[in-house]
Amino acid sequence: MQMNYICIVTLLCLIFLDGTSSYVVPNKETACQRELRIYQQEPNVPGRRIPVCDSIGNYAHKQCSGSQCYCVLKNGTHIPGFYVNVWEAEQQTCYCAREQAEYQATGLIGKMFRCTNDGSYDSIQCTGSHCYCADQHGKQIGESSVHITKMNSLNC
Repeated sequence: MQMNYICIVTLLCLIFLDGTSSYVVPNKETACQRELRIYQQEPNVPGRRIPVCDSIGNYAHKQCSGSQCYCVLKNGTHIPGFYVNVWEAEQQTCYCAREQAEYQATGLIGKMFRCTNDGSYDSIQCTGSHCYCADQHGKQIGESSVHITKMNSLNC
């Protein structure tokens, strides 16, 4: 029978009945988490953005500062061309802008992205010469698709 003991000091240690043990260094604070912590310590600094972090500590796709919302990479770097006013950003997801920027950074070519002006996925996406209705993540909805020359006939 194997028993686990968990102790938390500065390391997470797992000690097993057979005498073996394992040590895991805890997660380090990410740049987004650090920026959020600093903001929370001094929230009234004019012009400072309130960072939004995702569940694993990266910057969320959409960030807002002042009257603008914009798309960013996981490390918080702005993705050029995808800015909207805060009052117009309720539906803004930035999923398309980030995935397009990450794909372009690989140096690969061929994948098509149809992003809206705010960085969200357009409701019509295309793969090769076939176009289809898509959800907010750019994934196909339903099974029907049309040739790219007839994409305007889609009612998404």
